[in-house]
Parts: sequence; structure tokens; C-alpha cells
Amino acid sequence: MHVDYSQLPNTARVWVYQVNRNLTNQEADFVEQQLKAFSEKWVSHQIPINTSYKLIYNRFIVLLADESKGVSGCSIDSSVAIIRHIESELGVTILDNKMQIIYLADDNMLKDATMAEFKSLLSTEKLSNATTVFNNLVKNKQELEESWQTNVANSWHKQLV
Repeated sequence: MHVDYSQLPNTARVWVYQVNRNLTNQEADFVEQQLKAFSEKWVSHQIPINTSYKLIYNRFIVLLADESKGVSGCSIDSSVAIIRHIESELGVTILDNKMQIIYLADDNMLKDATMAEFKSLLSTEKLSNATTVFNNLVKNKQELEESWQTNVANSWHKQLV
């Protein structure tokens, strides 16, 4: 059952997916429609899941689910299916680009790099520990709000320095 983002507890589980390119406004509208329809009917063992979603910067898809009533493996599989559907319809890559790092460049634009490229940018000091990155490994709503958009020094990205 879709609920407003603000109604989910801080412990709500989070899945962050990044798209391999910026979505157009039309594509973003399509994604929003698909996520809304999915979240309205998302169930676990026939029990509705309180869920919400966000599309951030037309680049990140965030699904949230209140796990207080349980979220089964099959229900998680159904959430992956909607992401695959979005990939197919828009011709984008979402699930298979985990090695791509998105960061906020000096010009306030989102840029992306492979892990090797990002490491090189850090080692040549074109980027620094202060560079804004996105920690898609956050586990819950509280972590999403507090440490998803952070800097290299405060995320797993610091391992690449």
C-alpha cells in the first residue's frame, strides 16, 4: 500500500538503484507512474506492504518498505521485476551498473565514472575527500536521510583514496 514518504518509520528498509544516465522529464514521469502503480499493490504473502518511493535527481530510484509486517523474498523479487520493466521500457541500465560511481562535480552537475576512473580522479587530486558522492548501500530511511548524499571521507568511497 502506497503511503507518503513522511509516514514511513526511520527503520523502513531502503533499496537505492541508480540509472546509468539522467532521465528526461518524460522518462521521469513514466518512472514515477510505474513506481506509484507498483507501490499501491506491493504485497508480501498477500499482506499489503506500507511502501513509498522517490526519484531523486532523475538519476536515483529509491524504494522504501516498512518491514514491521515482514517483506518476503518473493515480494523483493517483484520489486526487482518493476526495475527490470523500467530498464526495458526506457532502454537504460539500472541493475547492472553497480561499478559506476556518481558524484557531484565542481560545476554542481552529476557526473559518473567507473570505479577505476573514480580512483584515478582521486589519486590525481581532480576529486578529493570533500567530493559529494552517493552511498547507495544505505539500509534504511534514517541512513538515506543522514548519510546517502555525503562526501568521500564519510562513505565507503574512501577506500578508493
